[in-house]
Amino acid sequence: MKKLTFIHQNILKSEAKIQRLHHLIGSTFAKRDDNKQSYESWQSACANFHQNYSALVFHSDNFEGEENLIGLLAHDSANGVYAREFAICFIELRPYYFRFGYLYKRLLRKLKHAPLTQDQLSRYDKIKQAYRQYRQNRINND
Repeated sequence: MKKLTFIHQNILKSEAKIQRLHHLIGSTFAKRDDNKQSYESWQSACANFHQNYSALVFHSDNFEGEENLIGLLAHDSANGVYAREFAICFIELRPYYFRFGYLYKRLLRKLKHAPLTQDQLSRYDKIKQAYRQYRQNRINND
């Protein structure tokens, strides 16, 4: 992978924030039945996660959610160009957080038909090859 771009850095920052928020849910869940304050802490952690999740994953100043991102992949607008670069960066990094696998596979499929630049196509092909190898290794190890 080439040097981390601004988009890569934002995805990694978001990944860390999502993991912290998700961990907070787990740590407060274990104590939620102890008393009312613990229950409220757990509720607050859940609300905070759900309120921030979409903005962190999709960088809400650029996309309004998964469907918006997927829809923009085929557009020839400036937003479409940015969406394709964001999607390529996302699948290059394979960030690990709640529901990332669904988005990863969906972007992998949708980018196949998107109008990519030569650089993006080269990066996509490397990612696709690595994914095929990963799947082959999983099948052989089962």
